[in-house]
Amino acid sequence: MSASDKLIVTALDDVDLGCFVGSQWNLPNNGYGSYNITKQGCENGSRAILWSYRFKNNQPYFNFKFMDGVKKSQSKKVEEGYTFELTEYDKGHFTAKSPLSFEGKTIYIVYNFRKL
Repeated sequence: MSASDKLIVTALDDVDLGCFVGSQWNLPNNGYGSYNITKQGCENGSRAILWSYRFKNNQPYFNFKFMDGVKKSQSKKVEEGYTFELTEYDKGHFTAKSPLSFEGKTIYIVYNFRKL
C-alpha cells in the first residue's frame, strides 16, 4: 500500500472509522451508556452500550458491548464486545487504542475521548 492509499476501516463492526470523528459518547457511572454518530454521510443515530473500566496486569482497559435491543436484565448474556487499552487518562479525557491486523503486522486505531 502506498502512502497515498487510504486504509478503509469499519470500526467496531459499525461504521467507517471517519464517522466516529465528532461522535458523542455518554458514559455514566452505572455502565449503561451510549454513543451517537452525527457525521454527514454516515449511518447516524444512537447506539446503546454497556461499558466498564478494568485493570489487567496493572494496565487499564476500556471495555464495552452493544446493548441495542437488549434489556438490562439480559445484558450479562451478551458475550461479544470490545476492549481498548488506555494509553492516557485523567478526569477530562482518555486515549485508547485497539489492535488491528494489517498485511501481517499489528497496527493500532487510536481513539481520543474528551469530556464535554
